[in-house]
Amino acid sequence: MGFLNKARALLPLVILAVCLWPGAREARGGAELAASGDQLCALFVTRIVKYVSWPASVQGGSGTPVAVAATDARAIRPHFAAVPPPPEILLEQWPAPGCRILLLNGTPPREAAAIIERLKDSPVLTIGYGLEQRPSGLMVNLRESDGRLSLEINPRAALRAGITISSRLLQLARILDDAE
Repeated sequence: MGFLNKARALLPLVILAVCLWPGAREARGGAELAASGDQLCALFVTRIVKYVSWPASVQGGSGTPVAVAATDARAIRPHFAAVPPPPEILLEQWPAPGCRILLLNGTPPREAAAIIERLKDSPVLTIGYGLEQRPSGLMVNLRESDGRLSLEINPRAALRAGITISSRLLQLARILDDAE
């Protein structure tokens, strides 16, 4: 039963990926489905909660919202409103004490590296999007190239922080480690 719920949650991501795939455009007779990288990023961030486990010390109850902080919350907020996020997601501007997910969106390289270093062993899932460079220790990176969004995951960085990422999500990603 749990597998079916997770499969249903991934369905919108799979549909978006198929629709945005260049071959799918030709199959639809050239009609384009346009979604910005920011929209896809917002969709991903709201859905990843189901595929991540935090240590028991930071797990909230079933009614506790998951705080998502963004280094540029203003840029991503309209897309969160359009998704719409599950009611248990709360978007805040970084720094936000008690956040479980930090989205580094468009953060300059030095600032991103400093934030990652500060949070290195904290149970905060760090997600990069639109970064010039992927800082060492970043757990998840969303890269946009040629109109496609690709997923990169560093499971070692997540495990150091006590965070577990589902094997289902890992199968969809390029696996990285800090040496890359």
